[in-house]
Amino acid sequence: MNKKRNEICKGALSGIKVLDLGQMVAAPYCAMMLANMGAEVIKIEKPGGGDISRENIPQKDGISTYYIAYNNSKSGMCIDLKSGKGKEILTALIKESDILIENFRPGVMEQLGFGYKKVSGINKRIVYASISGYGQDGDYALRASFDPIAQAVSGMLSVTGEVKGSGFRCGASIADVLAGQNAAFAILAALMYREKSGKGQWIDIALADSCISALTSINQIYLTTGEIPSPMGNGFEASAPGNCYPAKDGNIMILAGTNKEWKRLAAALKHPEWLRDERFLNAAGRVENRAALDGMIREQTAQYEVRDLMKMLLEYKLPVSEVRNIAQVVNDPYFSEKRKMFVDVDHPVLGSVKVTNLPIHMSDTQPYIRKCAPLLGQDTEKILDQLGYREEDIKNLRMDGVI
Repeated sequence: MNKKRNEICKGALSGIKVLDLGQMVAAPYCAMMLANMGAEVIKIEKPGGGDISRENIPQKDGISTYYIAYNNSKSGMCIDLKSGKGKEILTALIKESDILIENFRPGVMEQLGFGYKKVSGINKRIVYASISGYGQDGDYALRASFDPIAQAVSGMLSVTGEVKGSGFRCGASIADVLAGQNAAFAILAALMYREKSGKGQWIDIALADSCISALTSINQIYLTTGEIPSPMGNGFEASAPGNCYPAKDGNIMILAGTNKEWKRLAAALKHPEWLRDERFLNAAGRVENRAALDGMIREQTAQYEVRDLMKMLLEYKLPVSEVRNIAQVVNDPYFSEKRKMFVDVDHPVLGSVKVTNLPIHMSDTQPYIRKCAPLLGQDTEKILDQLGYREEDIKNLRMDGVI
């Protein structure tokens, strides 16, 4: 039992070493996922400034909690990768690492002398993950990109927003998160392949590709019919009814697109005659006449308060939810306590900081936040000592601005 507990504490990726050269969200999020699963992750930043997300809001006492949210469970190290001695340090780290993650613009790692070809020459077993806006080569590769740009170029923005509207950016940094998750998935697959082949490989993940893949069902409309999808508000393109409907004191999302759910909704709202309406006999008819159908449902939902409407619809086992704000989600015991989606970490300066947890639960090796995000260069000397650098060497590196 003690051995099992020890393995749970170590995590599924115990013994895996990761170099995180990322900034902002996509690469740091990917690396944090691996860290929370037990990998030893070293966050490498430039001396003096570090990851540019350290400047982002929200901040507390001048410290970015945005940065903290994406960099927990890591050790922190500062290296000037443009200097010869800095390159020597990174080379030493590469020799003993399993994974390198970066999200510089394509070509930057080559300019620094650490492109995949060079790094794989140093360590043939390393899994090297590059995350960028458009991929590592091609006509778009060198374009600057951030999450909203990826949403725009992928078509995601064009199908998000009010009906007949011009489109809206998704409220979350969905392109960054999807790219980070895709990179983590690919890294784990590459590690499995390495067990068979004995060699690592280069992973190329693009924010734009990640958004395009997320639009699979939307893309299929155009691929099948030639029709160009447009914003549908809160409607669902493949079935109806499904929308955000008003109540007396708020709004509620209802999805009843299958025939079974449609029958339940009509019964719950006490309108069995809807089931005999020829316009709504099947999914295709309900989609074609969704405007009329939504109007009928709105008239009924508007007569109830959210709490009563939720209770009534849940009794019929319908997929529904009140439209919540973030405070309501954070303070819901189901998510904060049962699902542990919000946890406290101990920051060396700020003390307790609440952050969002990973949405992953595992029976034997549960991921968890092992320590708070590092201060800039917090573990530099400790890591150099582990690499065999003497105290005098470390002092000189600091005087020279290498660390």
